[in-house]
Amino acid sequence: MPWTTRLARRLLGWLMPADLRDFFLDDLDEAFSIRVASQGRWRGAFWYWRQAITGLPFILRIRIRVGLTNHTPEVSGMTAIDTLVQDVRHAVHILATSPGFTLAAATTLALGIGANTAIFSVIRTVILQPPPYGAPDRVVMIWNDAERSAITHLSVREVVSYRESTRSLEHVAAYTEAGANLTGGQEPERVRAAYVTAGLFDALGVPALLGRTFLDAEDAPGADAVVVLGHGLWQRRFGAVTDIVGRTIPVNGSPRTVVGVMPPSFRLPLDYRAGRPTELFVPLGIDPANLGAWGDRSYIGVGLLRAGTAPAAATSEFKIISDGWIRAGFVADQGDGRLARSAIPVQELITGEVRRPLLILLGAVGFILLIACANLVNLLLARADLRRREVAVRAALGAVRGRIVRQLLTESLLLSIVGGVLGLAIAYAGTAALTAIGWAGVPRLEEAGIGADALAFAAALTVVSGIVSGLAPAFSLSRPDLSRVLQDGGRSGTPGRTRLAIRRALVVFQLACSVVLVIGAGLLVRSLVELYRVDLGFDPRNVLTAQLLLPPSDYPESADVVRFYRRITERAAQLPGVTAAGAVRVLPLSRMIGNWSITLEGRPHSREENPNADFQWVTPGYFEAM
Repeated sequence: MPWTTRLARRLLGWLMPADLRDFFLDDLDEAFSIRVASQGRWRGAFWYWRQAITGLPFILRIRIRVGLTNHTPEVSGMTAIDTLVQDVRHAVHILATSPGFTLAAATTLALGIGANTAIFSVIRTVILQPPPYGAPDRVVMIWNDAERSAITHLSVREVVSYRESTRSLEHVAAYTEAGANLTGGQEPERVRAAYVTAGLFDALGVPALLGRTFLDAEDAPGADAVVVLGHGLWQRRFGAVTDIVGRTIPVNGSPRTVVGVMPPSFRLPLDYRAGRPTELFVPLGIDPANLGAWGDRSYIGVGLLRAGTAPAAATSEFKIISDGWIRAGFVADQGDGRLARSAIPVQELITGEVRRPLLILLGAVGFILLIACANLVNLLLARADLRRREVAVRAALGAVRGRIVRQLLTESLLLSIVGGVLGLAIAYAGTAALTAIGWAGVPRLEEAGIGADALAFAAALTVVSGIVSGLAPAFSLSRPDLSRVLQDGGRSGTPGRTRLAIRRALVVFQLACSVVLVIGAGLLVRSLVELYRVDLGFDPRNVLTAQLLLPPSDYPESADVVRFYRRITERAAQLPGVTAAGAVRVLPLSRMIGNWSITLEGRPHSREENPNADFQWVTPGYFEAM
């Protein structure tokens, strides 16, 4: 061994802790002998000095930590806090020295974490968070399973029969959607309104914010004309004045006394589907002496289960009650399942149409996170090939395998935390964009936001992503072949077969996930294209619509209403550029058409037959306009 090499050996031996000296120097001597045999004496000496100089910072760091005890830190009793602080400092240093790698890896994770957090915040609001009713787990809708995507209408007689016969429901209520004209004092305004039974607010368990809701005596013909305002209407039109209760306002041309104002979060069950709240509530005014026909169905049924009662019990009662109607000849079983009513939990009905699409979307962004994690593992494995010499020196200096794994996992966790912070920014922006743009048909989307549970979800994703992404590189580097690494003289070398197999498998996994996402996106685009190709039965191009509601006080007779619509359609048809004009009761594809009994002229009514049908009122010119 040349004297220059012996000098470097003595210097390393003087600096090295006693319990590591022989192990390290013997391994280095063996590698030096191989170098001399293959490259010559002086090249071997040059390699030895290069190894000594490269490892000198690590040796000095160990020596400073050891001090005069002459034992390694593992033996000297470093506390867990000291070890953690040391690992974090080293991880920060490693990431700071490779800003390009850090930015690429953190951005990859940020996209996955941000997308998952944003979609989770929507799912938490729409699916997991119950509607703001008094007992949302007990509120049910009286619904037909065959019409779950549409609306199940009940007649007044059916509502009264359910109320009188059922024992599993504490309250049975009903309402129908409508519009109302507000005049007086300001510009006339048409608002979304509902005619409700007095027990509706009790069934939903929501009291008034100001004043009260309706009394039973007010839900009858000839009772005092009263009205309850929605919170938005109270703020917008009446300036949120606190003395609004007791005032008289004109509704559809008739004066009504305000008895209450509902809280800002209050929505009727179907308001969540419509995407806008009902702003004005009027008593339905059921007349016990004139309940109408059994088949005149235009009301939406709501019930409140008794405590401890399951929806299935109410559904069984509905079957018994409807069978009684058939036996009594009130209605006919037409075999279309129209009387097969069920008690559907209100949360299930509100989210039924969007639950599956949202869960599919969550699965899609989950695939994005998996792709991001696989990409990060590949990056860390590639970087591990460049750090084999560093880890080998640490192992030679006495670092045990567990210590090396903890250090490498700390680096991946710190990298994941950076990605998590960036992901939260993406989640905030994504959630704000979703609520601002709106997503038709998704209830309560405007309430979505990044709350404490979404932050906890993002933190869990961050930790899991960091650990999963760092395990393979950590275990791959934690058992270095010291002699081989030192013989390589600091060159990165080629990765082992195991690491190559892992990296190739990860590439295949990323491609598989990407193919799944691309196929799903292609099917979605194809479905949208097919939807646009569906023949609606009419041509909506260049067709303008306007909704009108004639107040009964100004148009008390049917003939007055007919004359008004005839006059307005004739005048509209004479406008320049108008080729046809007409009027219709409900626009095509509307969800509020109704279900009414019909009588066939010249055909006597029989107990075995009770025909029902949707119907429309149209004026001349309607079909030409469509």
